[in-house]
Parts: sequence; C-alpha cells; structure tokens
Amino acid sequence: MAGTQQYRTALLEEFTAMNCGNCPAAHSVANALGAVYPDDPVSVGVYGGGLAVPSGSQVDFRTVDSIALWAQLGAAFQPQGT
Repeated sequence: MAGTQQYRTALLEEFTAMNCGNCPAAHSVANALGAVYPDDPVSVGVYGGGLAVPSGSQVDFRTVDSIALWAQLGAAFQPQGT
C-alpha cells in the first residue's frame, strides 16, 4: 500500500572468530547499530576461517551451518558482515 510505513528487521551476519584481533572493533560497530536502531538489527556471530580453529581449552564455536555460510557467501577473512 502506498504511503504505509512498514517496519522491518535487518539481519547482520558477522563473520568472526575467537582468535581475531580486529573482531572486537567490528563487534563495537554492530553494537552501535543496535544502539541507534534498537528495534531493527539482529546480529548473529558466524564463526569460521582459520582464526576460528580452537587451541588449548578454547570452545569450538564453529558449526556445520556456519562453515556452509562462509563457503556460500565467499567470506575469505574476518571480520566481515553481510
């Protein structure tokens, strides 16, 4: 309908890893978007890539789906978002 305002939710897929030195700054940007638009963005961490391989007692946050998203969307490094 013309002239009718529609509200939508945006999904931000953050390609990240626990051993990523630049990822905390990217998370800050995503959090800032959430502060400016509190009802709109939903952010999801998608763990993958070489920096997501756990070492020592680190938890493995990678999943079959996260690895598939990395491949499907062509994520070559982190941080990235889509």
